[in-house]
Amino acid sequence: MNLPEDAIVQPKIDGASGLIHIDQDGNVEVYSYRISTDGKPIVHTERIFGKKIRIPGLPKEYTNTVLRGEIYAVTKDGQAVNPQTINRLLNSTPRQSRWILKNENLQPRIALFDVEQVNGAAATEPYQNRYRHLEKITDYLPNDVFHSVEKYPTKEATRLLTQIKNNQHPLTKEGIVVHFPSGPSWKIKLRPEHDVYIVDIFPGQGKYRGVAGGFLYSWEPQGTPVGRVGTGLSDELRSDMWFNKQDYIGRVARVSAQEKFPSGALRAPAFIAFHEDYPLGISEKEQ
Repeated sequence: MNLPEDAIVQPKIDGASGLIHIDQDGNVEVYSYRISTDGKPIVHTERIFGKKIRIPGLPKEYTNTVLRGEIYAVTKDGQAVNPQTINRLLNSTPRQSRWILKNENLQPRIALFDVEQVNGAAATEPYQNRYRHLEKITDYLPNDVFHSVEKYPTKEATRLLTQIKNNQHPLTKEGIVVHFPSGPSWKIKLRPEHDVYIVDIFPGQGKYRGVAGGFLYSWEPQGTPVGRVGTGLSDELRSDMWFNKQDYIGRVARVSAQEKFPSGALRAPAFIAFHEDYPLGISEKEQ
């Protein structure tokens, strides 16, 4: 793989991207990139921790800081759960989310991978410097939930991709992220995947009568529908999509498909998860 030597390679954790804000008093809040229908930010702190979190002893230079991380969960043997489970957790009430975690014996995790703001100032340094800040801040965060994403030199990229492709990495089956000293990062994925906009919900038939059969999608916000997705949806999601359509129309869904036709429709598309952070301005490449 031909990558520059000064880049950093990381596994692509397949969860839901979030913002972690540490205020001037050391209080921690975890937010979604997405804004709720009433225009307010979506807070995930209680869904993950079940309580407020405060970091004692955090150095002043690391207060009023914003981190970026991937929210996921692991089973008791340390294997990451599928992204649909994460969507279910983050779209439930805090009480329901805590019940799911306890009932399914899951442990929430946040894999930190970047710094947006340090001590009130935008983090504009090269990624290697931002990662050093990230490691220092991570040392003060609860280590049973937070960790920085492991990093490798570019010469390890092929080995890491092979490990992920052979299902030997406990946290991902997705691929890798390559961070360059400047410019956008690359996501190199092992499986063909597409981002589509949900423009409508269609009714289910047969055993899915009374809930959503799936959704119509376009390639642009509020665009003309070019196809539909009806597989990969859990029963809980079908029900919620049908009775709360306004919460889903306009969102970006990740879908896999065999190919894309000239019409724009996808062949045999299947739902993977929602993008909680779209758009990020990160280039994607398929392996």
